[in-house]
Amino acid sequence: YLDCGHGQWLDFTPGVSSREFYPYNDYCSPRHNWRVMYAYDPLEGVPANGTHLVLGGEVHMWSEQTDPVNLDRNVWPRASAAGEVLWSGAKDASGQNRSQITASPRLSEMRERLVARGVMAEPIQMPFCTMNGTQCAL
Repeated sequence: YLDCGHGQWLDFTPGVSSREFYPYNDYCSPRHNWRVMYAYDPLEGVPANGTHLVLGGEVHMWSEQTDPVNLDRNVWPRASAAGEVLWSGAKDASGQNRSQITASPRLSEMRERLVARGVMAEPIQMPFCTMNGTQCAL
C-alpha cells in the first residue's frame, strides 16, 4: 500500500494505550520508498511453469491518510518505479535485480516531467545527485 508508513491516525490517551502503540506506527509500516518498490519481484514464488499466467500488477493507495493535498506525492514516483518493474521485469537479461543506480536518473526525469505538468511528485533523490550522475551511489 502506498499510504503505509506515515504513522497512526488515531489519538491515544496517556497511559496504557499510548505506551502500547508507541512509536505510533500504522498497521503497515514501514513506508516503502521507490527503491523498495523497484526491488520487488512480482514473480518471486511463482513456479517457472506459471509465470505466463501473471498478466499484470497494481499498486494501492487507500484514503485513510490521503487527501487531494498529499495524493500526488504519496503516489508518485513510487507508482512509476512499480510500473517500470511490472513492464520490464525485476531482473535484467543476466538474471540480476535491476540497478537502482541506472533507474534513479530515469525516474528523476519522469518526476521532472510530472512536476512540469503540475503533478506534485516527491523527489527521487537530492537535486545534487540528479545533477551529478552517480556520485550519490554507494
